[in-house]
Amino acid sequence: MNRRFESAGWVLVLLVAGCGGGGGSGGPKGGAGGGGGTTGAGGSGAVCTPGATQACVGPGACAGGQSCLANGSAWGPCDCGGAAGTTGTGGSTGTTGTAGTTGTAGTTGTPGTTGTAGTTGAAGTTGTAGASGTAGTTGTAGTTGAAGTTGAAGTTGAAGTTGAAGTTGAAGTTGTAGTTGAAGTTGTAGTPGTAGTTGAAGTIGTAGTSGTGGAAGAAGTGGGGDPCGALIDDFEAGTGLVCQGNGRAGFWFSYRDNASTLTPAEMPPHPSLLPTPRGSSQRALHTYGTFVQYAGVACYVSTVPTTYNANAYTGIQFYVKGAATALKLIVQTASTESTTYGGHCTLPTLSCAGNEAPVGTLSATDWRLVQIPFSSLTNGTAAFNRTEIWSIEFQPGVGAFDFWIDDLSFY
Repeated sequence: MNRRFESAGWVLVLLVAGCGGGGGSGGPKGGAGGGGGTTGAGGSGAVCTPGATQACVGPGACAGGQSCLANGSAWGPCDCGGAAGTTGTGGSTGTTGTAGTTGTAGTTGTPGTTGTAGTTGAAGTTGTAGASGTAGTTGTAGTTGAAGTTGAAGTTGAAGTTGAAGTTGAAGTTGTAGTTGAAGTTGTAGTPGTAGTTGAAGTIGTAGTSGTGGAAGAAGTGGGGDPCGALIDDFEAGTGLVCQGNGRAGFWFSYRDNASTLTPAEMPPHPSLLPTPRGSSQRALHTYGTFVQYAGVACYVSTVPTTYNANAYTGIQFYVKGAATALKLIVQTASTESTTYGGHCTLPTLSCAGNEAPVGTLSATDWRLVQIPFSSLTNGTAAFNRTEIWSIEFQPGVGAFDFWIDDLSFY
């Protein structure tokens, strides 16, 4: 209870007590009925001293004052001065105002700015850590291996850098091509293959993909004859076929409903020359149009119904740029592909669905390396099985789309 009101309560009690004398004045009125008033007069007949004043409680429990009548027989009426009571009502309105301060609690909403922490997404730049992959250039030491093909003369080639290099020096230039091969993960396919995996983790793995051309050089080392390694397609051949090797023999295709549009419409769709090369990459797959019910581009990894066993890898990676709403990667397996097309899914054709993962936000100007772990692929009509991969698809959301894909590979 507020101390101010507590004090007022004591005043009111005193005032009520003061007006009790007025009860004595009621005695004479009672005396007219039977003598009780005489007793109230206090024996002398005078209730108060004429002209004296005292505090009293008036109508509505107002605080006022009263004067003793001229004959001292009673106190006059209690006068509170009138409108003061109305002012009191105004006071209670004021207390409502204090409740208004509770509104300030609304400022708690500001913590919503914490949402900006979403920029942490930029942590994707951890890919730069892939620059460690450049350590993969240590694989360049592999070029030394290439020199090994030349035999000891390769060693001379190293010296040849010192010497103006007679013709052997020119052979050294081939060694430079080997540097590209160093990037070539095939070299990594050698004992340093583990390092190659690190390279894959680094975005620079793709820099290595540029070197995939050089990967053939690595094959020249006499290490084996697979020109593809983890690469699915770097699009440099411009044929519409995936890299033909390491058990893969598929090709690209596109699909859409009648209301959607999609370019290129040719079969297989061929890659396009890049307006601005991405490092040593000159070509990439470019597709654009409007998505209504379904549309996308995809590649068979092998010649279906033969599937591809990707058990040696942990995911799929690629470079992407452009514009598309909710672009996603879809991986079909034999278990999720409709029996209409040779798969094992017995649901209605359009109800069979591969496992998928979102690609994320695209930049219209900058390439972004995206890595999709197999463990993140979900929502298929059957659980994802990396040992029976059928096709890899890129499907945008509803609306206009225009995007590029480059250096698609396993990692």
